[in-house]
Amino acid sequence: KDNVGNQREHVVLLLTNAQSRLGIPGEIEP
Repeated sequence: KDNVGNQREHVVLLLTNAQSRLGIPGEIEP
């Protein structure tokens, strides 16, 4: 079962989607 990997991918997609809505650049650099 690839539950952990699947969850991580899902979270990343959610974060990317949220950033797109807020207009935040995808690349987070200090």
